Amino acid sequence: MTFPTLDRLSYQDRPQVGGKAANLGELCSLGLPVPRGFVIPTRFSNSFLRGRSARSRSQQSAESLDSLLETPVPPRLAREILRSYNQLGARATSVRSSANVEDAADVSFAGVFESFLNVEKHELLYAVKRCWLSSVAPRVMEYLARHSTLAASVDMAVIVQELVEPDVSGVCFTSHPISDDADILFIEVVCGFGELLVSGRVTPDSYTYHFPSRQITSAVIGNQDLARRLVAGTLCDVPVPQALRQSQKMSDALIHNLATTSHTIATHYGRPQDIEFAVRGNTLMLLQSRPITTNRRQ
Repeated sequence: MTFPTLDRLSYQDRPQVGGKAANLGELCSLGLPVPRGFVIPTRFSNSFLRGRSARSRSQQSAESLDSLLETPVPPRLAREILRSYNQLGARATSVRSSANVEDAADVSFAGVFESFLNVEKHELLYAVKRCWLSSVAPRVMEYLARHSTLAASVDMAVIVQELVEPDVSGVCFTSHPISDDADILFIEVVCGFGELLVSGRVTPDSYTYHFPSRQITSAVIGNQDLARRLVAGTLCDVPVPQALRQSQKMSDALIHNLATTSHTIATHYGRPQDIEFAVRGNTLMLLQSRPITTNRRQ
């Protein structure tokens, strides 16, 4: 039993590794910077959840699902997950859900499934199970009900990936989310990890970039007061120094780099993309790419 690494995947592997992992594999194939990681394919989640369809599993009681969370991962599978973790050689990891229905052209499932930051080895198997069980969470059933065209069954893979401790992180829309102008990239950036941006708890910097002229056309400083960072191995929300609050969080050079990289991704897919990224030092790392959908813009 050997788990595939992200750099060995492509979009064709989506049924086995989910949308998020398949898209990361595509980015690797383009030679773009993606944190190292491996994927636990969907068949292991299906086996752990006793092979039932998502809708039938959703009828289980909360107590039944809780008991599954307490159920040990089968020994051989657990050994392979921990062996792959050791081979990754990361001090800490992110553990991320990657479902077969996720990041599709018409719906994104953004924020619906579980993902965890700063997962150490002793926490790994529990985090994996949490990701598996998120495929049958009530919010997933509600999402499926709202989108009747989706498959009834959610098959869940899990990405175990080297954790990037970012100076800044953010999102880049390769088509402006309000005007839909494909020549205008819209970028939002916060200090630290991006969870405070996604949750709307802080005001990010926002930049617009006109790709044909390679010009930053606006830069609005967000005056961010808190940043999520690793402090002594623990994720904490810490104050942002006053001088940094009032300054541009991302350099012009990095904005140009991000814009060029993002345009490459959108060209590869042939449609506008919503791209998550992190920056440490002067190094840009890509965390996710998915099509911009109406749901995502809203």
